[in-house]
Amino acid sequence: MRTEVGYCGGTTPSPTYRNIGDHAEAVQLHFDPTRVTFEELLALYWQGHDPTYAKGSQYRAALFCNDDTQLAAARRSATELEAKIGQRVVTEILLGKPFHSAEAYHQKWRLRQRSALFDALLEHYPDEATMLASTAAAKANAYVGGHGDLAWLERELPLLTKTA
Repeated sequence: MRTEVGYCGGTTPSPTYRNIGDHAEAVQLHFDPTRVTFEELLALYWQGHDPTYAKGSQYRAALFCNDDTQLAAARRSATELEAKIGQRVVTEILLGKPFHSAEAYHQKWRLRQRSALFDALLEHYPDEATMLASTAAAKANAYVGGHGDLAWLERELPLLTKTA
C-alpha cells in the first residue's frame, strides 16, 4: 500500500543520512495482509538480492520484522531458501523496531527525479507529506524506477486516488 525509506537496526539515537551511525538504510512496507501475505512478500524479498552476500555497512542485507510472528516466518523462509540453494543465507533477520523515517528529500526519490509527475501528483493532495505517504506515490515511484510495465500502470491508474 505504501513505502517509506529510513533507518533501522541500530542504536544511534535519531539517525540521519549524514549521521546514520550503526543503522542500515531500510524500506518500510505498509501492506494489507488480506491482499498479500507476509510470506508472499518474503518470497519477493529473497528474489530481490543475493542472500549469500555479506557486507557490513549501512547497505547491509537485512530483513527487519515488525513482530515475533514475522520474525519466525522470516527465519523459516531463510532456512527453506538455504536448503533450496545449498548455501548459507547471511542476510540478517531481526526485529525492526524502532524504524526512523529518513529525511523528506529521500522519500520517493525516483519520483522526485520526474519533477513534472511529482508536481502533478502533488496537486491532488493537501501537502507533500500526505502525497508522499500515499499509495499513488508509492506506485508512481515504483513505475518510474523501472518496476512494472505499461499494462500494469494502466490497471493501477484508476486506483490512484486521494484516499489511496
